Amino acid sequence: MKVYLGFDIGSTFTKIAILGEDGDMVSLRSFPTPAAQKAVFSEAGKRLAQEYHILAQGSCGYGRENIAVDAVIPELVALGKGIFQVLPQAHTVLDIGGQDAKVIRCHHGKLTRFLLNDTCAAGSGLLLQNALRILNINFDALKVGAGPIEGLSTVCGVFVQTELIRLIAQGKSPEQLMDSVLFSILKQACVLLRQIQIEPLLAFTGGLSLIPGMGELLSSIVQVDVVVPEHSSYLAAIGCAAALRP
Repeated sequence: MKVYLGFDIGSTFTKIAILGEDGDMVSLRSFPTPAAQKAVFSEAGKRLAQEYHILAQGSCGYGRENIAVDAVIPELVALGKGIFQVLPQAHTVLDIGGQDAKVIRCHHGKLTRFLLNDTCAAGSGLLLQNALRILNINFDALKVGAGPIEGLSTVCGVFVQTELIRLIAQGKSPEQLMDSVLFSILKQACVLLRQIQIEPLLAFTGGLSLIPGMGELLSSIVQVDVVVPEHSSYLAAIGCAAALRP
């Protein structure tokens, strides 16, 4: 089978999208991003070459240079092409990943504007990782609570640890505090959204979009309809593969 491969090598997870030569989805795969990336990706490439006739392969993300590919695709370009593949009616995307948050505007898969928050952990999964460790909660168990949510008094990735420890001592439950963390991450990420015109339909993507209730919480903050598209954490990998098709 002839395919195109897209690798989104993130700081936490690596996602692989396999598209057929007609652009149809063949397979999606993911695994934790390894430390010895070049050796692991080399072996992964050999295994995929045994399964498929690879027409071309591309990479994006933080580890994009650590794999031998035909093309390195800018991550935001890949994200725009990915949303067009999965949810073409959405032209504004908020993506929250492990290391950053980003907002893009796109039209027919082409990037028209973008904003990044890549210098502060507050609006990204890095803050969540720290909170999960402090509160001893597993990511797979996360969900947004049904009750009113109070934000944290700080959104600084450094000082939030001190605040969480103080609130635990005051008797707040880990679940209440995690709701506050998730709310604060979205509020900080929405600083980017306020700098760009949001169309009535906002697509929410990236690893944090997988948490049940996050789309609804984001919608309540920005007051527009929010859709978590299918394969929301794979869009950059999908777009990376789609960008290779003639």
